[in-house]
Amino acid sequence: MCTFNPKACWLEKETNVQPNIKAGLSMEYLRVGFLWGFVFATIHAGWALIVAQNYGQPLIDFLLKIHFLSNPFVVQVFDMTLAYALVGISGALGLIAGTAFSMLWDLIGDSEPRESREHND
Repeated sequence: MCTFNPKACWLEKETNVQPNIKAGLSMEYLRVGFLWGFVFATIHAGWALIVAQNYGQPLIDFLLKIHFLSNPFVVQVFDMTLAYALVGISGALGLIAGTAFSMLWDLIGDSEPRESREHND
């Protein structure tokens, strides 16, 4: 590993951890992105369901009231097209955010490369 990236030799010698120098978009990044996208879409699908059942305005009123806030918002009438857009856009943004966060985590926050974690069994 030190022959490919000599500047990283100190990390390998001191900690026995090889730095992650793999470039490109791996399936692991996309898996995290899809998970985030699923979570974001599910939360917003839940909100759309609450609005469809006409519980959106009372819920917003209650949540803001218990935080000592007045409510400047009015929940609109449910529209299936807007609900699809809400869920789709939030899912896509979750995919992008999750993928970007995963790549950033590998870049600066994770000391052990993916290859080592996958083969530690």
